[in-house]
Amino acid sequence: MCTSLLDRFVHWLLFCFVGPLTVFIPSNQAFEEIPAYVKDFFQDLSYVKTILLYHIIHGLHPKNSIENEAIFKSEYKMEDTFLDVRLNIYHEGEVYLN
Repeated sequence: MCTSLLDRFVHWLLFCFVGPLTVFIPSNQAFEEIPAYVKDFFQDLSYVKTILLYHIIHGLHPKNSIENEAIFKSEYKMEDTFLDVRLNIYHEGEVYLN
């Protein structure tokens, strides 16, 4: 599932956005930990688009440049406001999007 979703996501990014962009892609483990009832929502493309937009921020932000508790504006817009994305660094430097 992840590879197929990732392929579609990359295709969509290439045609819909002007970069540079930073995209936060969940690990396979993160996908595996999603409850089955939530995975059912992945059939709804508008839901998938919402999730994907939340994982995109403008600009280049390499992993080693991200500080704990950093806040960026995501590409997901609710009403007239782009939602904030908070990044945390845990477990040997792994970056988590909250």
